[in-house]
Amino acid sequence: MSKTVVQIKQDGSYRAAEPFQVLIEEGDTIEFSSQGAAGTILSITGETASILSPKPSTQLVIAGGSSVAFTFLNPGNAAYCCQVLAEGSPVGPINCPPPQDDPILSILSSDARGGDSKTGRGL
Repeated sequence: MSKTVVQIKQDGSYRAAEPFQVLIEEGDTIEFSSQGAAGTILSITGETASILSPKPSTQLVIAGGSSVAFTFLNPGNAAYCCQVLAEGSPVGPINCPPPQDDPILSILSSDARGGDSKTGRGL
């Protein structure tokens, strides 16, 4: 069993995770660590919350300079993801990237719109 520390980087209201993807192995631990002084909302899909212990709410705030850890339970074949947002930001639906061959947790940045969203710029 291993532990992965996900560093939540801050630049004003922008939030991003390093690493932004984590392989899900039953029994492994994931720790989300907020590196800046301001708080971060961790918005979690219901599918993702269902494989974490202790089971989190789908929105929790990580205070600046602190962390929160979970253990992965047995994943199924679903898309697992969450998003990091500046505290006080509006929380909207999360559009997860499609499931992979191996279970992966994707951690979307505050400006990510999901795996198949269009940018509006002809892309």
